[in-house]
Amino acid sequence: RTSGISGKLRLDITPYLRFPLEKFSDPQVERMGMCFGTQSGKTTFLECAIGYIIDHDPGPTMFLRPTNSEAQDFSRDRMIPFILDCPSLARHVVGRYEDDLKPTEYRFDRMTLRYAWSQSEVSVRGHPIRYLIIIR
Repeated sequence: RTSGISGKLRLDITPYLRFPLEKFSDPQVERMGMCFGTQSGKTTFLECAIGYIIDHDPGPTMFLRPTNSEAQDFSRDRMIPFILDCPSLARHVVGRYEDDLKPTEYRFDRMTLRYAWSQSEVSVRGHPIRYLIIIR
């Protein structure tokens, strides 16, 4: 639903994503900084990275966007369809998806993912996190 290319991830179209995706799952890597051009695979990388966290290395995660509107739009239009359409991720939604996948907070069987925005101090404090993903 979120891409013009459906099905299993194929990196033959975006081979430059292979290295950052491999490094994201490397336990020795603690911090990554990336710079992407427009429409060059950033969302694909983010979806795969968050999918990896949910399915393979769960831990409290915060996804920081510049504004509340951008956070909710990305959540609703990109991540929720991605999670529900991917069987290996959908199996971690324990209740009704309407209850567990709210626009700014996802509750899974082994972790929570929260959306926050840099314009709100309240949205970024008071939550333990293992992974912090920042989009500027």
